[in-house]
Amino acid sequence: MKETKEVYEQLHKFHDKEIVLGTKMENTCPLCHTNSFHVQYHLQDFDVLQCRSCGLKIRDHIPDKKQLSSFYNKKDYWDTPYFSNCFAQYDSSRLEIQAYQHVLDFLNSLSLSGAILDVGCATGVFLDLAQKGGWKTMGVEISEYAASYGRNHFKLDIHTGTLDNISLAPSSFDVVTSFEVVEHVDDPISFVQKSAILVKSGGYLVLMTPDHSSLIAFVAHVLYRLSFGKFTVPVYGIYDIEHIVYFTPKTLRKLVEPFGFKEVKILKESLDLERSKEVQSGIYLVGMKILIFFSKLIGKEFKFTSVYQKLSY
Repeated sequence: MKETKEVYEQLHKFHDKEIVLGTKMENTCPLCHTNSFHVQYHLQDFDVLQCRSCGLKIRDHIPDKKQLSSFYNKKDYWDTPYFSNCFAQYDSSRLEIQAYQHVLDFLNSLSLSGAILDVGCATGVFLDLAQKGGWKTMGVEISEYAASYGRNHFKLDIHTGTLDNISLAPSSFDVVTSFEVVEHVDDPISFVQKSAILVKSGGYLVLMTPDHSSLIAFVAHVLYRLSFGKFTVPVYGIYDIEHIVYFTPKTLRKLVEPFGFKEVKILKESLDLERSKEVQSGIYLVGMKILIFFSKLIGKEFKFTSVYQKLSY
């Protein structure tokens, strides 16, 4: 299948696979700490495992954090269609910007204001929108290239690093957000715990991530099974090689709520085909447009944003 091979190559075109993939490990579930898994997908570069206890899905390889940090700092990493709308003069009509605006609109509907921290803020587009909306903003970003861009072009307060090496006062933010970051970390419990500490009592934690119970994920699963594991391109498209953990609203809720939060809202977001122009070929483009249409129809879009409120005791 020539087209299948071409799409597979495009999916991996911009990745330094050895760094992103990392080393195969003896896996322990980062959510429930058991070590009983079954292999859900056997792919060319890695396996997708599902915990038999809590249902969380993970990758069987873990990248080296120092190498990964260097990888994210390369200009070539940001110079791709996926990040084409992350710079000055960004197009506010694009889906990823609308997703940011949906979060701000919801927070505004709660009559919220004050200080907002975006963890993994990239070049700072969300913070730019929030700042224009009257919020006091701060960002944390692992890539010095992206952080520097946000400081220079959007005049934002962005700290280079992670929550592991940046000192911030507990309970100092009304809202902490993190868009498409939690799936990249190998210890999501620690990540959420460090984020939760920064949220004021009664404040909000907002997390966006791909939904692996979405319609698109379901169809990829069916095609994989019907082909006896031979037709893997749709699964590769859903289970990104850069992601370590693969969430659903249910497993993300299991992760966050033990830290004293309750889920108050789930916002659904469609897959933005403009961010993946390199794989828009033939039957795949047509198929994705059909799936996106029906995903919206039944409320099973590819991405979701969960909003959690920190309980007061």
